[in-house]
Amino acid sequence: MDIFAEFVDISRINSSGSNYERLFAAGLGVPLRGAGAHSLTQCGNYIVFAQGAYIYKMDLSTLKTDTLINGKDENTYIEFAVKDDYIYFSGNEGDFTDGIYKISINGSQPVKIVENDGRFCGISIYNDRIFYNISEKGLYRVNLDGSNKKLILELENVLWGEFIVSDGYIYYLRRDDYSFLRADVDGNNVTKLVDMCKAFIIRGECLIYTKLSIENNYYYGTAIYVMPKDNIEAQKIYEGDAEIWGSCGNWVYFTKPSRLNNMLRIRLDGSGEMALNNQL
Repeated sequence: MDIFAEFVDISRINSSGSNYERLFAAGLGVPLRGAGAHSLTQCGNYIVFAQGAYIYKMDLSTLKTDTLINGKDENTYIEFAVKDDYIYFSGNEGDFTDGIYKISINGSQPVKIVENDGRFCGISIYNDRIFYNISEKGLYRVNLDGSNKKLILELENVLWGEFIVSDGYIYYLRRDDYSFLRADVDGNNVTKLVDMCKAFIIRGECLIYTKLSIENNYYYGTAIYVMPKDNIEAQKIYEGDAEIWGSCGNWVYFTKPSRLNNMLRIRLDGSGEMALNNQL
């Protein structure tokens, strides 16, 4: 069963394309800044995800949803990463902006482990280390207990919040020239992978990304590409405007910018394009 976050909701579907089911309708909740569900992470029989000021946990057997974090400031926008049975999170705005906090996935009081000294934007965990971005300064690395904090990429005001640490590398986008780059986990050996990149995700050994197009100050993704991590030769698997939302199994899930609520999917090899919403 594939589970993915859509524009505002979370859904799942069989690998055959049947039984399309909405698990969480973010639009039915209270109005929130950044109301879409995001940072979807599967932890055994649970999924954990954020929506605005909240972090939720859902049991996939019963579909019962528990609230783990409830930010009291309605402007709060929380980002998080999961390691073992713990969630590490911080607020981009509103509550929890003063540090990185830790809570149990089973519910506990949040404990601050890192003091923030700027605007937090993005978090990833790799090899028992937290990587996070302070937009005024760059990318930091710190141990899970908050010790040995270190600035490893000095990218003042040019690093997008979106970055991923995987297989010994940091993958990230620059907002000054929209280049998609890779560095090692010490911040060295920076390599440019793609020019004018709109967004990217990682699925196994593949990098999946869209190119950027700008028209009348409107920024959108065009075409979907798949690139092996060990080879910078990319294959175009979808021709047209696309916003990628996730990848599960052998599929990439995406929408067209003009119709964000119409979800499609396509295989990593470019075959089997399918519209999903007609099965709701």
